[in-house]
Amino acid sequence: MLERWEGLLLLGLIVLFLVLLIKRATKGNRDSQEMDEELQESQWWKIIVFLTIGGLALWKGSEWLVTGAIDIAEKLEIPKSIIGISMVAVGTSVPELAASIIAALKKEKAISLGNLIGSNIFNIGSVLGITALITPINVPEDAPSLMSNDIFWMLGFALILLPLAYLPKWFTLTRIKGIILLSLYVLFIYLAYQSL
Repeated sequence: MLERWEGLLLLGLIVLFLVLLIKRATKGNRDSQEMDEELQESQWWKIIVFLTIGGLALWKGSEWLVTGAIDIAEKLEIPKSIIGISMVAVGTSVPELAASIIAALKKEKAISLGNLIGSNIFNIGSVLGITALITPINVPEDAPSLMSNDIFWMLGFALILLPLAYLPKWFTLTRIKGIILLSLYVLFIYLAYQSL
């Protein structure tokens, strides 16, 4: 059970993280002049319109994704937890994947990796936090592996990024390392399905 006070704690931690991140960024921001010029050229009404359209599309798309995933799980008699860690996880990660690929192709690799790490921190802190504030989150009894197994895989993936990012080439995630991460995810899905 993730209760309301725990959701509030997670939300408070994400706010603290964002405040510290913004303070650190503004302290040593070398590109602030260039960014200011770009922002001055932007038309704010366009930004607001695109954000609104994107937000509404994301909301409707997420409803379709969850409904479709539940239907598939029921028709194929696959536990919802398996659908959650595979289809729903992939579906919700498509925007991050697209943004990371585009950033990497434009040689903005810091944005690519920052997008993924930031997304995970934001998902844990704000998505779980806000959801728990609205309604406490119960871990269903038919999905005990979520807390006994899957959460350790999540922590393991986070920890494995450290040696992959720093060794043997500093600050480089090569194709080989990408294949390793993707293979580990496939192994995780396979073992989760086999444990049913």
